[in-house]
Amino acid sequence: DTVLEFKNLVPPFTITLGLSALPVLREMWMNKDSKGIKTSIESVVRMTLLIAFPAGIGLAVLSQDVLSLFYGLSGKNALAIEHIAPVLVIYGLTVFLLAIEQPLVSMLQAVSKEKVPIYAIAVGAVVKIVANYILVGLPSVNMKGAAIGSMLCNLTIDGICLYHLLKATNVRMEWKSTVFKPLFCAVCAGAAAWGTNTVFERLIGGFQGVSIINGENISCIFGVVAAVIVYVISLLLSRTLPKDDIKMLPKGEKIAKVLEKYKLIG
Repeated sequence: DTVLEFKNLVPPFTITLGLSALPVLREMWMNKDSKGIKTSIESVVRMTLLIAFPAGIGLAVLSQDVLSLFYGLSGKNALAIEHIAPVLVIYGLTVFLLAIEQPLVSMLQAVSKEKVPIYAIAVGAVVKIVANYILVGLPSVNMKGAAIGSMLCNLTIDGICLYHLLKATNVRMEWKSTVFKPLFCAVCAGAAAWGTNTVFERLIGGFQGVSIINGENISCIFGVVAAVIVYVISLLLSRTLPKDDIKMLPKGEKIAKVLEKYKLIG
């Protein structure tokens, strides 16, 4: 349950992207605006991954430290965290699969492919049941088997939904700008989080303050801050954010003009 609490933090933020895109994409679909359809699909996928990739990778590289920050390392918690952390790593690295699921379902509804998600979820459920049956019973896998089963389930659902969405709309997605650039920036942020946390743990790891204020927790917080800074810088330097995506943000027009002036958006 503890792991699921962290795993389920990301999807609520990405669900709104799919819901907000539904009427826009529906209108473009009805008007047969192929260019607009392509732009909308890529924008939703990219914005979803821009949230899910760094959040997931951050949970993965700081899994034990994040759990310690929230639940402490005293008594039984220390032993529990030692077993739960590897599961959180798997969920962290694959949380983007869960995050992209609802936006894909919403976009399929917009292009009159409502039945595809039902079929995809049914197939995904079968995959999860089979995977859990095989993996959870293996002593070397045990608890991690459920996480792997969920990953395979989400991967199956996403694969089916994305295939039918691109086929129905005849869209050839730009994978570099939509998927690989956000992933690269997230990996850079994850490396910054891990490196900063490791350095500070060596410097102040033994510090024991009051309650949760100790060296390990402070190191974790510094790691998160470093990740955010590196992520924003890498997004700008790699020009990952297109102008249209920036405009979707509050005061996006003004932000886009400033970034465009310094050639920091695609």
